Amino acid sequence: MSERQLFAIGTYGSEQSHNLRLIEIKGHGAGIRQTAAISAGINPSYVCPSNDGKWLYVINEKNRKIHGCFGTIRTYSLDDTAYSLSFVSEIGTRGDDPCCMAESPGGKFLIAVNYGSGSVVVIAKDDDGVLKDIVHKSLLMGFGPNRKRQQSAHPHWVTFSPDGKYVYISDLGSDRIWIFTLSDIGKLRAADNPAVLAAPGSGPRVLEFDSAKSIAFGLNELSSTITQFRYEKETGMLHRHKEISTLPEGFRGHSTASEIHLYDHRLIVSNRGHNSLVLIQYEDTGFMDDPVWIESGGKTPRSFAVCRDSDGNGSYIVAANRDSDSVVVFDMVPMGTWPVRELKITAPSCVRIIRTIPEAEETSKNGIG
Repeated sequence: MSERQLFAIGTYGSEQSHNLRLIEIKGHGAGIRQTAAISAGINPSYVCPSNDGKWLYVINEKNRKIHGCFGTIRTYSLDDTAYSLSFVSEIGTRGDDPCCMAESPGGKFLIAVNYGSGSVVVIAKDDDGVLKDIVHKSLLMGFGPNRKRQQSAHPHWVTFSPDGKYVYISDLGSDRIWIFTLSDIGKLRAADNPAVLAAPGSGPRVLEFDSAKSIAFGLNELSSTITQFRYEKETGMLHRHKEISTLPEGFRGHSTASEIHLYDHRLIVSNRGHNSLVLIQYEDTGFMDDPVWIESGGKTPRSFAVCRDSDGNGSYIVAANRDSDSVVVFDMVPMGTWPVRELKITAPSCVRIIRTIPEAEETSKNGIG
């Protein structure tokens, strides 16, 4: 049975451009179809589906200097098939330029980072899953050698350890990955080893875990590098092991690394400036040789998602090219060719899969063949 994959697309488009989109892709080799387009306030730049699939949390990336107010997070309800969104509520983040959030494994809290203010907030949810109150706020401190980008702390990513015990905050501004624990009432406490030091000026941006191998990979925006860490489950500590560039040898232009995903023992990273996706095989002892670069199909690939067809026909990548106003789909095929399909969307910035819908279910509920 074939399936349809439903995606949410956050953007930096204006409200007039209907700046929050839902799209569907039937799989490897299939086209793209937009299912919903709504106006979602200023800069709905990051989206996060709830673990139970009922809600879509959407960051409005705002700051006091430009917009006169702190950033906010909106809650939208998803219908049974995720073909439409309904606005439910909005809550402030008590900080400038929120840019990432993650739901706690138990679903009680949402943790968000304010890039501009250098702060982290924990938001409690009500019994239905709607964001309710900020129950904790932490201010991060530090700086790095890059005078333009690292004058203060700039947290850019939040994620949990595979067992849910530790919270990790990638801080581009201080060249640190902060490590916390989260209490039952939503309080963040520094771990016994409170931070991992990255290379000076590297600018940690994203952290992803391979739980099967007890390793993690940190993507560094400013240096366009990937750091492989050994993950110590008992303490949550990350030990730097290997490092590799996301750019080809000899590249001399300006480029910054944006997002990383793990897929079938490969790392996939988007490069903004080089405008590429790079695929790097790895094992627990380090990186394999011969990375493969492919053009992103546009300018400034800020975000992407990787999906596999359930029927075994293949896999595909959905990339958001912010500065060419395009969402591009690449089919991953053995011979190394990359057929491209494109949907025009203004300033796309975040791609996240919402739900997988078996075609029989989707047809019976919506009458769409």
